[in-house]
Amino acid sequence: MKQRFYQPRAVNFKTALGFGATDLLGGSAYAIVAAWLLFFFTQYTDLSATEAAGILVIAKFFDAVFSIFIGYLSDNLFKFKIGKKFGRRHFLMLLGIPLVLEYVAIWQPNHNYWYYLITYVFFELVVSLVLIPWETLPTEMTTDYHKRSLLSTVRLIISELATFLATMVPRELFRIFGDNSPMPFILNSIIFSFIFALAIFISWRTTWESKPTTETINLQRFSLKSLLLEYRDAFKIRVFRQHLMIYLASYSSMDVWNAVFVYFITINLGLPTAVAAEIQSINIISIPMTALFGLLIVKKGPKWIYHISYILISISSLGWLAIWLYHPNHLWWFLISVGFIYQIGRAGMVYTPWNVFSFIPDVDEIISGKKRAGSFTSLMTFIRKSTSSIGTLLVGVILDKFGYINKTTNQPHSVHIAIVGLLVGGVITLIILAWLFVRQFKLTFDADRLIQLEIARVQNGGHPADVAPQVGKLIEDLSGQSYPPTNAPLN
Repeated sequence: MKQRFYQPRAVNFKTALGFGATDLLGGSAYAIVAAWLLFFFTQYTDLSATEAAGILVIAKFFDAVFSIFIGYLSDNLFKFKIGKKFGRRHFLMLLGIPLVLEYVAIWQPNHNYWYYLITYVFFELVVSLVLIPWETLPTEMTTDYHKRSLLSTVRLIISELATFLATMVPRELFRIFGDNSPMPFILNSIIFSFIFALAIFISWRTTWESKPTTETINLQRFSLKSLLLEYRDAFKIRVFRQHLMIYLASYSSMDVWNAVFVYFITINLGLPTAVAAEIQSINIISIPMTALFGLLIVKKGPKWIYHISYILISISSLGWLAIWLYHPNHLWWFLISVGFIYQIGRAGMVYTPWNVFSFIPDVDEIISGKKRAGSFTSLMTFIRKSTSSIGTLLVGVILDKFGYINKTTNQPHSVHIAIVGLLVGGVITLIILAWLFVRQFKLTFDADRLIQLEIARVQNGGHPADVAPQVGKLIEDLSGQSYPPTNAPLN
């Protein structure tokens, strides 16, 4: 077992499928929660919209703090016997396989506030236990940017498939049981909990991680101080800060859309819940689009895909507004058309940050001499989870402030106004913010290739001071720090 976890193998499509399987958890769990949990709490329990949104925020707070330690633990677990035997990444994934079945407990109706808070917090912690070490694996498995791009592309195709399943399965269950029964949520949670466990097992069984050297094992003692210093150093990397802002603004726009869209369909347009699920299931288009973006990102670069994605999402936002204002004939076809535009844009917006992210630890490595993909993943996850429920909380608070009535779709006109304001104005505002940071972003595949060559040159005995001037300037532009570094750690 130890040999298998540390044995490099060919990175091919089969490998990428095995690695990407775990995004059936990352894709569908968060898609279901984002699209349905707030609605479930306000329509099938006695929680107010603010209480329901508060549960998501509190859970994310605990999860964000937990994520900080999981990333550091994932980087350092090989210093202990159990990490050496089972792999510092793979041991944590193994723990998550049985624990993820707790997902079923969240979706039981008619419990109190504390029940839902505890069950949801626990599930969020389990997801982080699995995803943080798993997300480091592309950096561990290969240094070739084409192969890393393959891993990321296939992973995100699987994520889009998971998102489609997360809308398609509830849609069919609503058709069978109707809008007034909690059974669609209960059966959906049972189905997906087993999918999650199987997906983690496949990735655990088919992937590997880099074998730690004596130098990395003795690099530093396991302590809170060293953890905080690692995260401080990560924030010093300029391209990482820019990437975080793009990622947060982009994904927050999706959070707001997910949280409010079911309300838009059922309250503003007066259509059945199943219609909302049907429109969401248009995300099936994201599967071929993600494959297409995987080809285009190598040729055009990440900034090009960001621009296309943001344009399409902005157009779709105006489309939702027009549908609400004019209630056109053949409403279904207008919803489908605008839904296609949104889902194509969303596919590019979701795909690009995680494709680019696997190259950011290389910028840190040339400066620090350390392989800290786990710390970067953990910090990125911490920041995202600290902010991810803010959009949902705002939706809940705003709905209550504008007069939302629990357990009914018959709402005052002020609630209709609030829903449209969030769906259109909230989404477009966040997209514009992300766009501003994309303009400053300079990390490309060609830039990463030059950094990889510089890492190899110094590790083979070259002195950092002998760096080619254009490479040195590139490193300084991306890192925001001087190169060669004062302590020349790679030499």
